[in-house]
Amino acid sequence: MKKIFFIPTAVFVLTTILIVGCKKIPDGWSKEKLNDDLKIAFPNTYTGEGLHPTEEGSAFSKRRNDERVVFEISGATYFHNYGATIQNPLPDTYGRFDKFIDIYNKEKLQGRFYYLENNGATFRQSEGIYLVKRKKKGDDFSEVIGLSYSQTEYSEVIKILETIR
Repeated sequence: MKKIFFIPTAVFVLTTILIVGCKKIPDGWSKEKLNDDLKIAFPNTYTGEGLHPTEEGSAFSKRRNDERVVFEISGATYFHNYGATIQNPLPDTYGRFDKFIDIYNKEKLQGRFYYLENNGATFRQSEGIYLVKRKKKGDDFSEVIGLSYSQTEYSEVIKILETIR
């Protein structure tokens, strides 16, 4: 009798661990192409063209409806072979960005978000860039997208960055 009870319990526990361990895209969010290799998801409060062609290559643009968060980058470099590549270990600062947070997919390092909390602006006081860990390049990281945002929207920005795959 204990064995019969143990098997369903073990299956339930393992299923729960797998479901909780995976970051699910929240309801009301939509996934779209960020570049040739990656996808990103946004809440339904974001509009913009997303990935689109331009005379200089590809561009990506998404904005929150109230303009408090803007994700944007342009140029062929970022969409085909990414931006500047830096080696791991990454520096404590990257350019003028003086803070960072590592973004993980489960326990695997996915990328790093470098940011500046106060750029002197009154509306979108913070800005940053997201670097993705290159799967084909060992410990190399490459720039993927830039963004500006109001300081109060930091947690939403991180949730969006966590969806990049």
